Amino acid sequence: MHFARNPLKYWLFLRSFESGIASKLGDDEGRLSYLIHYCRDEAREAIKSCAILDPSEGYSEALKILKRRFGQPHLIARAHIDNLIDGPVLRSMDPTVLMKLASDMRNCKNTLQQLEYVADLNSSKTLAAFIRRLPPQLQFNWSELASSPLRRDREPLFSDLTDFVDERADVSMVHQSYSSSSVSP
Repeated sequence: MHFARNPLKYWLFLRSFESGIASKLGDDEGRLSYLIHYCRDEAREAIKSCAILDPSEGYSEALKILKRRFGQPHLIARAHIDNLIDGPVLRSMDPTVLMKLASDMRNCKNTLQQLEYVADLNSSKTLAAFIRRLPPQLQFNWSELASSPLRRDREPLFSDLTDFVDERADVSMVHQSYSSSSVSP
């Protein structure tokens, strides 16, 4: 896995790098060399000068630079939310598209929970922007489901919406498998 600059991939890259490479190397010189190697474009440009520093200082500085430029929690949170709400409006109940959307939503939810930015996901503005991306039938189905917690004075949460989209993806997949099967008399 390489890292160029995308905040959506920062934590995944860093965790993969630390567990797959850095933890297996005995010295910071090797860690720094591999870190520079696995960074691309803007990220590599930002840290390549760390190679001239003492290896321990250089490795530590490179990690700090990457975090400051690409790993700030607010940048990561915003990138995840924008990735979900700025996408195209879904026109069909295609199970593949719905499963991808459900995966993106779960990834966003898990990441923002780790960063302690869940409140950003649960804002009514964010939920409304995301719901507008759903096919009309799912928008209506969601409204039916969301009315239940609202009647009990509880706002629907992003996690509720994630579970809903995940379930609808499963239903759509089952529906597609039955409707494409031919029945023999």
